[in-house]
Amino acid sequence: MLLALLLWSPIGFFLFRSIQADYRYAKQANLEMDQDFIDTLKTFQIASHEVVTETIRRSTGPKNPCDVYRILFDDTGRYFLYMYHGGYPGILKQLSKERALLAARTKGQVRL
Repeated sequence: MLLALLLWSPIGFFLFRSIQADYRYAKQANLEMDQDFIDTLKTFQIASHEVVTETIRRSTGPKNPCDVYRILFDDTGRYFLYMYHGGYPGILKQLSKERALLAARTKGQVRL
């Protein structure tokens, strides 16, 4: 009943449509994030991998794009850092084992 009343008022309808648009944007951004990760792995010919640590901040709307930070280990014994910020291609950088394990242990936040 309350939803019907909100949808019939101009302000309620505008509010509903803006929430709906933010939800659609966030869903699309999250799909793009996942597809970029798959494409980046294919580019570097990484067939299988194991994620050592990851931090993901999913998109909640146009003003808050998704961010991804992953340390991964591939089947040949190499470690990689994958970073992604919504709307830009992801970056994959090879790391030494020591740096990768340090980043995994500290979640990327080294304190001096």
